[in-house]
Amino acid sequence: MQKKLLKNLIEKVNGPGKKRNRKFITYFRLFLTGVLIIVSSCGVGERSKKNNVLIPEWVIRTPTESGRIYAVGISGPTYFPEDGKINAADQARKELAKSLGGKIQSVLLVITEKGKTTADEAAVISATSWATEIVLENSQILEIWIDQEGVIDGSSPGTTYALGMVQTKDVAPIVTEKLKSALPDVPSTIIQKQTNQELEQP
Repeated sequence: MQKKLLKNLIEKVNGPGKKRNRKFITYFRLFLTGVLIIVSSCGVGERSKKNNVLIPEWVIRTPTESGRIYAVGISGPTYFPEDGKINAADQARKELAKSLGGKIQSVLLVITEKGKTTADEAAVISATSWATEIVLENSQILEIWIDQEGVIDGSSPGTTYALGMVQTKDVAPIVTEKLKSALPDVPSTIIQKQTNQELEQP
């Protein structure tokens, strides 16, 4: 029951809303995520050779799942732990935007090659900014983990990791609409089909 309630709260806080105070929402997300980790026993992973610390599976291998895009953000040690969490979460969103931007460009490339048409140059260049905007409005930070003892190879004690995720069902309609503007001569059904196919791939 606690897990379900906390998940619902995280979903509400992670939802779209341009008028919200982003700093407050970021802190609230991190707080709820930390509590959810404690009560949900999501400690599946591997034990480190150093000090036998349990490392979450997603820190070792970024998850892959149809219908979702995942990314891990990393922050070096900070004086205040909360700053490390915020930095890692921001980095996770940047990595999500990079992945989504690559998928958008892939859709543009496939459609233009198949249809022997050209995309609006400005729209192609804007693919990265589209992705950043979409991720900011639709991403979720699912988990936070701090490597207190520096057990990950190459990391220092206090390094923070954040797992970010976007669901393709939430972003596909937005991407489709933006692509329609970039490809006015291409039928919307083709754009929608190609977008869904590309985004569904893990």
